[in-house]
Amino acid sequence: MSDTPKPEPELDAAAQANQVLAADRQRRTDACTAAIQDALKRYRCALDVSVTLRAGQVLPQVQIVAQD
Repeated sequence: MSDTPKPEPELDAAAQANQVLAADRQRRTDACTAAIQDALKRYRCALDVSVTLRAGQVLPQVQIVAQD
């Protein structure tokens, strides 16, 4: 006999739901990334990424620039 308690069914269901949500988020992120890459290539553009540091703040900047 084992003294190890069995996991609560609702915890397992919650963990499964979180896994499904995480997988969906990853799928959407991958699809969006592919679409952005395709659009950049199609229009011969690139992302220009920079960061400005100001008084304890980090200000990210992303611009789309046309390539020659």
